[in-house]
Amino acid sequence: MKSLLLFWAISSAALAHQNNVTDVGKRMFLPNPRVDLQLQNTFPYLPKETTTDIINASLQEWNQIQTNLNLNLVDSGSVFKIRFDSDFSRYGPGVVGITEINYNSEGAIQKATIKLNNNIYFSNSKSAHVMGGVYLGDVISHEVGHLVGLGHSEVMNSTMFFESFPGQFSLSKDDKAGARSLYGNAGGKIKGTIMGGNHIPILGAQVKAISRISGEAISSVSNENGQFEISGLDINDSYYLYVSPTVKINDLPPYFSNTQNNFCPTSYRGGFFTACGIEDGGSAQAVTLTSATRSVDVGVVSINCSLRSSPDYARFKIESESEPIFLWDSTRENINEKNHIGYFFSSESWSQWDKFKLDLTSVDTLGGNRYLRINLISYPFANPLEYELKIMKDGDELMLLGISEDVVTRTFNNNISYDLPLNVHSNEYEIHIRARNLINNCNDGACSRWTFPALDQFVSTQQFPYLLSLGLMEGLGSSAVPLFNTEQLLSDNASCLDGPFAYEVRRNTPLTQEQMKQEVAQMSCGTIEPPSSNPPGGGLMSLCLGFMLASLSLLVKKAKNTLS
Repeated sequence: MKSLLLFWAISSAALAHQNNVTDVGKRMFLPNPRVDLQLQNTFPYLPKETTTDIINASLQEWNQIQTNLNLNLVDSGSVFKIRFDSDFSRYGPGVVGITEINYNSEGAIQKATIKLNNNIYFSNSKSAHVMGGVYLGDVISHEVGHLVGLGHSEVMNSTMFFESFPGQFSLSKDDKAGARSLYGNAGGKIKGTIMGGNHIPILGAQVKAISRISGEAISSVSNENGQFEISGLDINDSYYLYVSPTVKINDLPPYFSNTQNNFCPTSYRGGFFTACGIEDGGSAQAVTLTSATRSVDVGVVSINCSLRSSPDYARFKIESESEPIFLWDSTRENINEKNHIGYFFSSESWSQWDKFKLDLTSVDTLGGNRYLRINLISYPFANPLEYELKIMKDGDELMLLGISEDVVTRTFNNNISYDLPLNVHSNEYEIHIRARNLINNCNDGACSRWTFPALDQFVSTQQFPYLLSLGLMEGLGSSAVPLFNTEQLLSDNASCLDGPFAYEVRRNTPLTQEQMKQEVAQMSCGTIEPPSSNPPGGGLMSLCLGFMLASLSLLVKKAKNTLS
């Protein structure tokens, strides 16, 4: 009876995507979040002081989250180690670093070793990868994420993303939420159940919560019952859910190895959590978290085989001379936030403008103390497009906004954000948006590959969605707070399920020790290896950051960094 109850408890638990899990679904964690990491040796081509400074900076990235984590670098006396090693033959060619973790049957991490490949050149510069090397801080931040219990993520700007890119040293909201869910105030929480046609639960669906305030994504993955939970979220924010198939199933823990990612008659990239009904198809449902409502169960969320846009927008896209779409009329809609699902096709030249009209004349501006936050959100959906957003008033252009570039890492942020002050009297505006292919308009092409890691796996030639998020804010500067729709009514998708090719899949059952011994030669990084002399039920988890050179004869700008 105990085993049956235990099995039920495990299989019905919602799993956070950032967290590593054992082969029976137990989340891995540090029982004592204060950890001393012993540096056993240093990279021969960097001074010891430089190496320690870089490692300490990466540890500080994790320490400064609002959690109980306290990671420190020491010279001796710890079972948590960092060392540079020349023998990486067992891990495969091109692997830049791995983290070996010993854990017990409850998932508690007992000891760990971060190994860094001496045969790879580590740079001390945060700038874009040059001379075939990679910034040491990018590698350390990623591997320390594994050490504290996090797995690989498919949020593209996250430190825990499985392919290397410049700037990985700095943690994203996705990384921070994963750590907060384990070691600190878990913050807000969104949960639900992902289903396909015929009410089939989906194992291994990627679920991203997109912040209305920042436009950043925080992710989760659904279990064998389709359940997901995204925790560690900031409260006093609204989130839009985007569901997509897992791209790199092999980079998930073995628990998810039976994951299905082909639900639809045509190629499936993902879709927003929208309400049932054509009239609501053009906007994502906002899930609002506040101090009074810190946890929301959204119910059933359908995978969507096509992008659900509004009928008015569909007509607009096919008519050459279309009037702007009336997106928000405050005289008829007493609301504080609105969003629109749009799309473009990839093109080397600029597209036609998408045009939207806003009439916010009835909004109470409280003497000019309110403004409209405009977010064009694209990056979380792996859209290799460059955007321009134009704000118009009375036929005149008030503002032209474009994507931003980090001159150090040579990466782009193709989200666009702007705070539009509202006037006391007249608040009628138009927002125009257009796009073109960034890859073909990005210098030598390397900057687009660093901006969109795993470009060939994530990017297709289909339509690329974007989300235009509009929300009223009140206050000044950092003290400003968002205003929410007071009556939040979420419509689950139980009556409008999509995904006709969905079929029931159960999680992978744990291998016996004998089976694991037979499998080990074919295992790649991120898989369970045979238990050693650890506590019963434990094992050794190898998680690695790989730098894969497609060909040594290729120019450095075409080299590809892969995290595995």
